[in-house]
Amino acid sequence: MRPALPFSRILRILLVVAALVIATLLALRFWPKGDSVNNGRNDENGNRSSGLILTNAVPQGKTVADADGDGLSDAEEATLGTDPKRVDSDNDGLYDYEEEKAYKTDPLNSDTDGDGFKDGEEVRRKFDPNGSGNLLELVNK
Repeated sequence: MRPALPFSRILRILLVVAALVIATLLALRFWPKGDSVNNGRNDENGNRSSGLILTNAVPQGKTVADADGDGLSDAEEATLGTDPKRVDSDNDGLYDYEEEKAYKTDPLNSDTDGDGFKDGEEVRRKFDPNGSGNLLELVNK
């Protein structure tokens, strides 16, 4: 039969376990809401963006009007028919820039592929907003 552990060792083990439990609870309590993709950012309607905002290269010294700050110039928004004062014209959870430049979805149609799910929801769930399939398959094409 094994000898019993000394009280001090049992106490140390209990303290370590308690510290781990407390650290986990604190992490869960204070971890930012939202997933790691969207970084908790909301558009002006309170909707979460997918978080994939690509930089729009503008030559140094030149300025481009972008009233809503979504990455599409006001001129590009006029060409597309999107609202230059709203980052998400169709209110689907993706910024107009993301729809036009990254996902190739329709920034004026909240459900580009017509499957009943908004484009932003499909991206957050890692589905292709343009049709069937996984978003990773779309990225790897």
